[in-house]
Amino acid sequence: MRTVEIIIQGRVQKVGMRNFIRRLATRHEITGYVENLDDGSVRVVAQGSKAQLNAFLAKIEKGSISIKLSGGNIKRVTERPSMEHGFMDFEKR
Repeated sequence: MRTVEIIIQGRVQKVGMRNFIRRLATRHEITGYVENLDDGSVRVVAQGSKAQLNAFLAKIEKGSISIKLSGGNIKRVTERPSMEHGFMDFEKR
């Protein structure tokens, strides 16, 4: 099991980003959470296998139409020690 933190910047709040990410996570059987940050970016903490996370990241990079139009892009992907164990599902915070 791997855990990654993804920071997405651009105009990514109030464009459906968190709902889009949550739907993708559910499809790819990813657990963790997505949340808005005070600086206007979005943070995703995702946990899954290497293959699951790679597919998930590829879909985020491809994006949805509303995200593409808003100029959102991935700023940083960081692998984290799996300090947060036992996510039961993927939640929008």
